[in-house]
Amino acid sequence: TGLVGRTADVAIQVTNLSRISLSCEHAPFGLSHHLRTAGHAMIEYDHPRAYFVDPLAPNASRVVHVPVRVPDEPGQYELEFDIVWEGVLWMKDIRNPTAVVALTAVADGVEKATADAAVNAL
Repeated sequence: TGLVGRTADVAIQVTNLSRISLSCEHAPFGLSHHLRTAGHAMIEYDHPRAYFVDPLAPNASRVVHVPVRVPDEPGQYELEFDIVWEGVLWMKDIRNPTAVVALTAVADGVEKATADAAVNAL
């Protein structure tokens, strides 16, 4: 749950199951999200990234905190978190699993929304 128009902090557990480190060198890797309706229809595809400034080694895990702007209209939404390899691809395009978090935007209530989910880089 988050207040409309405010920023919510979403904690995502990322596990690197690939053979390469996720880092910011050359073509950087970042964690981002897509905003969808509760019925899975895409509203906004591309949002700011939380880059892997500290590389995430193969077989390592880390919690990444992603600031998410809560929509201006109250209602039920979904946030789909995915890893992007800048200039190359979104990991879901190669069938990498994403993490989906339900988001309720309310006109008043909790000041800070938090949710936990996980995404793996294969």
